[in-house]
Amino acid sequence: MRGSPQRQARSIVALLKQIGESKHRAKAKARAAAQPGSKINHRLGIFSFNTGRNYRSAYARFLSWARETHGITDACRITSDHAREWLEMNIERNLSYDTIQSYAAALEKLPSALQSMGIARDPEWSRVIQQCRRLGRQAAPTVRTSRAFKRPFAVVEQLTGPHRVAAELQLYCGCRVGEITELKPGRNLREPNALRLTNTKGGLVRTVSVPEETYKKLLQYLDQDHVFRIDRKSYAADLKQAAVQLGERWSGTHALRWNYARNRMFELEMGNAMTFAAARHVVSHELGHKRPEITQWYLRG
Repeated sequence: MRGSPQRQARSIVALLKQIGESKHRAKAKARAAAQPGSKINHRLGIFSFNTGRNYRSAYARFLSWARETHGITDACRITSDHAREWLEMNIERNLSYDTIQSYAAALEKLPSALQSMGIARDPEWSRVIQQCRRLGRQAAPTVRTSRAFKRPFAVVEQLTGPHRVAAELQLYCGCRVGEITELKPGRNLREPNALRLTNTKGGLVRTVSVPEETYKKLLQYLDQDHVFRIDRKSYAADLKQAAVQLGERWSGTHALRWNYARNRMFELEMGNAMTFAAARHVVSHELGHKRPEITQWYLRG
């Protein structure tokens, strides 16, 4: 494999892409082909644009490190020892738990891409990745602080224009940034006052209700340009500035999804008198989580 680390990373992601395919069917097929009780994650490809973007970044970082540290310019020469060294180095740097697990998930699939090029699979690869995953969990802080803003509505009110609309979609509807960077009437608008989100993590398409005032603001941009579009970096910088001005701890745009989860849980439990388990199930679906346990993290701290 030739080219810069960035170019090779793009090639690897291209080999793994299964966007548009059913992840459920792919899992069933992988289980049928695997030995009983064995893990199948490494057999699966990439089913969403957001995951592809994250994996491409991880591969580029890993391959850049391999080039600088070991003089390896071809991804086909990477071994499980290199994967272990890089992951352990990042763990020692005290990177966040989520970052370490994201890197491990990306590297877990790397051999599948290389196999499609005729490169024999390193027999130690899966074991090494699982060991590093466990090491990352052990090294993570016992208590994780909440990423939610203390005054989310005040933060959002500091924004203007498309960024204000994007922040409201995150806070009031639980949208991920990647789901709302480009919205089009025919593809995404649903009546009354709803959005169909298609560019989702894991390919789990869902429809969310939008407050009437936010929906009206969104329609103004769609009527004018026939598309609602924001730049992720510019939006994040604007939101960060608003948060810092109010003395809020900045943990990324995802903080507004944390606020949505907390506010929605309170609304369902208190207003609708739901049990915690029932409310968590509803919020999990609204956030686009396939497992309610994931939503549990949004309620901590």
